[in-house]
Amino acid sequence: MDSLLEGLKSGDDTLQLEALMELSDYLSIGTEESLAHFKVDQFAPPLVNLLTADYNPNAVLLAVRTVAHLLEALPQAAPTLVRHGAVPALVMRLTAPEWIDLAEQAIQAIEKLAENPSGTIALLKQGGLAALVALLDFFPVSVQRQAINAASFLCRAVTADTWGSVEDALPSLAPLLDHHEPRVQERAVLCWSRLVDAFATDPVKLRRLNDSGLAHSLPRLLTLTPTQPPAGQASPIALAIKILLVLMRGCPVLVENYIVEGIVPVVKQLLANSEVMKNPQIVFDLLQLVNELLPPLPDAVAQLLVTQLVLSRPRLHKKRKEGEKEVSYAAYISIY
Repeated sequence: MDSLLEGLKSGDDTLQLEALMELSDYLSIGTEESLAHFKVDQFAPPLVNLLTADYNPNAVLLAVRTVAHLLEALPQAAPTLVRHGAVPALVMRLTAPEWIDLAEQAIQAIEKLAENPSGTIALLKQGGLAALVALLDFFPVSVQRQAINAASFLCRAVTADTWGSVEDALPSLAPLLDHHEPRVQERAVLCWSRLVDAFATDPVKLRRLNDSGLAHSLPRLLTLTPTQPPAGQASPIALAIKILLVLMRGCPVLVENYIVEGIVPVVKQLLANSEVMKNPQIVFDLLQLVNELLPPLPDAVAQLLVTQLVLSRPRLHKKRKEGEKEVSYAAYISIY
């Protein structure tokens, strides 16, 4: 390891390339157990320096590949690489790509960095979200999936402080809601769901998100054929319904807009879809959406309905089984 470290630090291009190739091969077959004593703190600085060695393009490509292998084998190396400046060096390879191979390797490394909280924050601050989705269509489908997956990790951590980075990405992120590749589309919808959730109490930003592409794409997403998503993931239809709920609750003025755009027949069609009705969570969310679309009852009418419901009960208090607490129907009514 010491000889490899010396090779990376040397000013000799040949020695650097040899050290990078050997280190990359070593890390590609390494595991957390076999690399338990690998000195990340010592290898990170020269590796990051080589990420920007534009005078030696082959060294840059190998350095990016080595970083990707390092993060694959040792995810806990992410904070150290971030601390030594790996993020701006990797993002630069996406914003100004010279070689497609280099950009693909950078996406692989960024995807691993994005899984780590420190990497996520650094990537957002460096414009990583916009960089990941700006040139997505230029890559093979497998790389597109990696890029949008990394973007979904970043969207999970957005805050008001990183709104500028989010806004820069919206023009490129919006078309992905209609992407032809299902897995890319699913992750794109997840990105938007996480963005909407992040600004659920900010009507101005919700309006901006809605006007950036959601208003046109959400109704179409609701007409997709229901599919069974991977375990632990929500389907695009389920996410689209949740996005609509957050938008309408956080920015009520959007309710009328969606009604004018024809959302009501789409929701009605969903409620009549036997496949959709098999999913209790989607049904529950759909009913909540219907509630948001309906105009509020006048206070007098609402109070009258509650009163009639209470009076229709033969007894306001009903004893449950012996030893259980008394249940008040009025208490249930107050909840619903």
